[in-house]
Amino acid sequence: MTTVVFTEKNKAAAQIAKILGSGSVNRISVEGVQVYDFKKNGRQWRVMGLAGHIMGYDYPEEYHNWHAVDPKVLL
Repeated sequence: MTTVVFTEKNKAAAQIAKILGSGSVNRISVEGVQVYDFKKNGRQWRVMGLAGHIMGYDYPEEYHNWHAVDPKVLL
């Protein structure tokens, strides 16, 4: 089984792979996306960064001016 890790940026993917893979990481390209490939505890791992943001949050228009809104109401 392969474990896949997605990050927001390629730089983060490279660092996470380096840490998890104890420095023994192969970089491959899949459809133009850099993928960091390694084995850990007998399992295959692949770490890749995405373009843009993985998640986004949007507030209603009345909350868009951060200086005019009490932060407590946003929680």
